[in-house]
Amino acid sequence: MLVKALNASILISLGGGLLLTLLGWFLTPLLLRIMNVPDGVFGFALQYLRIYFLGMVPMMLYNMGAGILRALGDSRRPMIILFYCMILHLCFELCIHPALENGRFRRCDFYRNLAVMSASG
Repeated sequence: MLVKALNASILISLGGGLLLTLLGWFLTPLLLRIMNVPDGVFGFALQYLRIYFLGMVPMMLYNMGAGILRALGDSRRPMIILFYCMILHLCFELCIHPALENGRFRRCDFYRNLAVMSASG
């Protein structure tokens, strides 16, 4: 019974993540137009949100898996997984970011930093 519930939750998170990814990918231009995003940043916002929505499947899988492990009383393993993901993210950031510095992504960093500064008050 437990195995069936685990399999069902994994399939739900896979299906939900894939559905959110597809909806986000195709509806992002429409949503940005509804929000009246200026033309100067429209391409950057579209690119950013599409990259964000590509991460829906892994995020849904992690959240469902972490919830299952915590329900079983194991709160250490989700923390260890997050730690390894943080290290992997830092490695990707250090390897990929310098290669993209001269292109379009450099301007995205300006807008991201501006948003972080304005959000932090």
